[in-house]
Amino acid sequence: MTKIRTALVGLGRIGWQFHLPQISRHENFELTAAVDPVKERLQEIAGAHPECALFEEFDTMLKVSKPDLVVIASPTIFHEKQIIAAFRSGADVFAEKPLTAEVSECENILREMESSGRKLMVYQPRRLDADARNAAGIIASGILGKIHLIRRNISNYNRRNDWQAQNRFAGGMLNNYGVHYIDQICSVTNFDYRCEYCELKRINSLGDAEDFVKVILSGNDGLTAEVEISQSCAFPVNQWHIEGAYGTARYSSETGSWQLRYLDPASLGDIELQNDLAANGRLYPREKLDWKEDFALPAAETEDFYDNLYHYLTGTGELLVKVSESYAVIKLIDCARKLNAAKRSVE
Repeated sequence: MTKIRTALVGLGRIGWQFHLPQISRHENFELTAAVDPVKERLQEIAGAHPECALFEEFDTMLKVSKPDLVVIASPTIFHEKQIIAAFRSGADVFAEKPLTAEVSECENILREMESSGRKLMVYQPRRLDADARNAAGIIASGILGKIHLIRRNISNYNRRNDWQAQNRFAGGMLNNYGVHYIDQICSVTNFDYRCEYCELKRINSLGDAEDFVKVILSGNDGLTAEVEISQSCAFPVNQWHIEGAYGTARYSSETGSWQLRYLDPASLGDIELQNDLAANGRLYPREKLDWKEDFALPAAETEDFYDNLYHYLTGTGELLVKVSESYAVIKLIDCARKLNAAKRSVE
């Protein structure tokens, strides 16, 4: 079996800690080149992978190494140029999230992909998280009735001081975490959303980019989805809150489990609408409800991105993250930023 000759671009956090080990362990991929402008990082990989050609310049690597696949783990501001150059060199691409910082950049990539006939997948790992797959299963089961609200909350206390705290590098928590969890919500329901509200604030970040995000999405099926990201929260909060017509599910990161409270709609008694202004017995509406409660541990993770990538590249499997879905998330994020800017201008 011929291995896929792979170049890794960027030896920072995600490149070094995830992509490098994954490429190295996978029998169908061969690490033939690595690119990073920091010489010390190239020296590190040289010791562990002496067979890997090392480059400080991306374009030089493409000309000399001629890889089959380019894994883009560089900062977001470089993605458009590097992905298009890789396509034009005859390579397919596996890119880190977010695909781009701007909708126009994403559209340029899509046009080049179509004209070059190359393949592209975006790394959106939160789709495979056990809690996300549990959420999808709970929704699909119908046990909560028709779902009308999903809240996704990602909160901790962290004073960001790296490049992702700076707008000039396309930083901020909307691009950093937001793209993960907007994609996650879309993947467990559908991608037919529009952005209704966005608030971005800088609280403790040492840069100028936002470290608080509140985004509200609405779907054509009456579903409201909320994503809240805070880097200034001292208490843990429920990471998932899913409401349906007949119950609610919530997920706690502290316990690592889901709690469901729901009722059988057949157990509901008959009640009548009161058509006048005099409340019966001067009482507020009350019903005796037969609640059922379940607790569920998250399902084990079952799929591997590099396995899926290999099957996609060789035409033996369906793509896990469709490019059209990545494009939809970029458009939602772009709309969110515009709504926040419009709100700020009015204030």
